[in-house]
Amino acid sequence: MYKYILFLIVLNSCGYAKMQQQLQLTPISKGFNGTYENYAYKYKLEKRAAEIGKDGTTLTKLLYLTKVKNGTIGFKLLTNKAIELYFQDSINTTTKIVRGKLSNRGLFITKIIHHRVQIPPIFPFLYNSTNIEKFFIESNTANDLVVTLTYVNEGNILIFGAGNSYTITYFFKKI
Repeated sequence: MYKYILFLIVLNSCGYAKMQQQLQLTPISKGFNGTYENYAYKYKLEKRAAEIGKDGTTLTKLLYLTKVKNGTIGFKLLTNKAIELYFQDSINTTTKIVRGKLSNRGLFITKIIHHRVQIPPIFPFLYNSTNIEKFFIESNTANDLVVTLTYVNEGNILIFGAGNSYTITYFFKKI
């Protein structure tokens, strides 16, 4: 009986998140704060790295703050479960608090679940569909902000499961 349950669990977990290897990162501590450019100057997709210019991905677009069109963004770690983002333009300052968790390794982790359907709700062996984005916010030795995005798309119908995932790391310069 246990073999069959284990077999179903293994088939239902095809997509999974892979953590990024260490890229000379420093842990985020209680007093973490700073102002960074909104545009990523470099990204790393799985094992390929590339330089990108000002037309690249912005931090506000990654965190779904599309109304903000500023060139700089400020970070301040409030507690182990919240980080404050502040944007300054010529008129006013806008703040946004992002909920998450500060891990023991010094990463601030926040998760966005875009879509989740489970039938039955507790143990979804008939149907399951999930799209999740996880953000790992940390710093490197050059005091740049390093944001790692892990996207997971997975699902199953009965015992047939499928999924994919990818990891992209963005680097933002400190001002």
